[in-house]
Amino acid sequence: MSSDSHSITLDAIEKALAIVGTESRNVILNYIQDRYGMDLNTLVRYRGEFTNYLEEMLGDSAEIVASRINKVLDRHQAKSTTLDLKHPLCYICNRTYASESMRRHLMMDHTREEVAHHLAVIYVDDWREEAELQVENNSTLHQLLHN
Repeated sequence: MSSDSHSITLDAIEKALAIVGTESRNVILNYIQDRYGMDLNTLVRYRGEFTNYLEEMLGDSAEIVASRINKVLDRHQAKSTTLDLKHPLCYICNRTYASESMRRHLMMDHTREEVAHHLAVIYVDDWREEAELQVENNSTLHQLLHN
């Protein structure tokens, strides 16, 4: 998993945990670091154990937090199985390249317009994921405030 993808996924998990309060969030993140070494593939494998831990720590609100984290982990797992994240996908020709070769490939094999399209697709995908997380954050906060 690339460090960028790793940090994006960890950021999403941190946002999911933001609703439980700073102290609980820090305890949970420390647990993830200690127990799983920040390896998200391991976290996916042991998500049941992690969910049990959340339930012990958070009680009723654990279900909401765990479901949000599971969504992030499901996306991570889907991306890991469909794409080798060390080999990014060229959205123009739908082929993967080694990270160090992608820039050269885009410069040599595609027009500026095609590269602009490629970058726009990446930007829109990132923007869409961020917007979905924001909607989920708002929905979760709304649920917590009204329960």
